[in-house]
Amino acid sequence: MNKIMIAAVAAMGSLAAFAAEGQEIGEQNWRMTVGGVARGSMKGKIGIFSERCEAYGADLDVQYKAFGAGDFNLWTGIGGSYIPDQRMSKGSFYKLDNSDPGATMETGGSGSLDVAYGELRLLLVPEWQITKRWTVGARAGVAFDWVRATIKTSTWSLMNLHIPGGPEVVIPAGPFEESDHMTDFVAQAIMGVQTTYMFCDNLGLYANFDYRCGGNADFEKNGEKYGELDMDGWFAGAGVVVQF
Repeated sequence: MNKIMIAAVAAMGSLAAFAAEGQEIGEQNWRMTVGGVARGSMKGKIGIFSERCEAYGADLDVQYKAFGAGDFNLWTGIGGSYIPDQRMSKGSFYKLDNSDPGATMETGGSGSLDVAYGELRLLLVPEWQITKRWTVGARAGVAFDWVRATIKTSTWSLMNLHIPGGPEVVIPAGPFEESDHMTDFVAQAIMGVQTTYMFCDNLGLYANFDYRCGGNADFEKNGEKYGELDMDGWFAGAGVVVQF
């Protein structure tokens, strides 16, 4: 059975290779890319806590060939990404204050920052045909990000009163839990590279790698800043490209 499966897979591979070799790459003016995306080197911050973070989601681009001459093509594009809620930062704290001989105060708490975001971007992709099927290009443009944060906090305190000649009195308070949703809008510059490999006229694979830079997403409520997300960092995508 294993030999039959191996032979079948080999035959399918030979047929696919034969079909691809026999298929000429034609003139296609539109293409659509669909795949996954990852972002990294971002920095989430809540209160005094901050950490580097990554996020993963889905990606879609539609591009139009605005100009072509020889092995050079210039594509214009519009696209977007969606990344669901993911943890960007978390932390906890504990403080003991025994400066007052009559009382000891303990305080503590924890917090977390979860972020989801959607992106709309505009692109220019100058591209060069390396072989009949393989192209390499640059990416330049601007991204408009809608960022939604969920910030959760929990705090508590414990006061110990030291009464001379009497029992110790413990006064607890909390935990006090809060959950807030906040949004911000960020524009970022896009600088990167992109490559595609076409199996035939209409179907292939793509990969891109960008560096993003721009403003931070600040999460505020009633004039008070609860957290932020530094979105500068790398952006990578890969998936299927369809040309038509």
